[in-house]
Amino acid sequence: MEIFNETQFNEQSDVNHKELSIEPITVSGCKVTHMPTGLSVTINGRHFQKSKKKALKTLERKLKDEQRIEVSAKKREHRKYKTKYTETIRTYNRRDFDEID
Repeated sequence: MEIFNETQFNEQSDVNHKELSIEPITVSGCKVTHMPTGLSVTINGRHFQKSKKKALKTLERKLKDEQRIEVSAKKREHRKYKTKYTETIRTYNRRDFDEID
């Protein structure tokens, strides 16, 4: 098992590379694990370096999706709270422009 070194990955990313673990599974495949979340990606390709790079990109995409889902859930909860504790929610009928309470 190899702990990821920042100098090995030249591209810009939001992932803290010290939190990654890279394990070779075959001669050409690798498994990349994000240790804090336990999220892992396994790629088995023709070349180890290409598999590792693809696994890192896939893991980064998955982590961004997880963060996006978490943020949208917080926004949804905040929206529910606001609608629950507001006094009046007004809706308007577009055809007649009548106010409905």
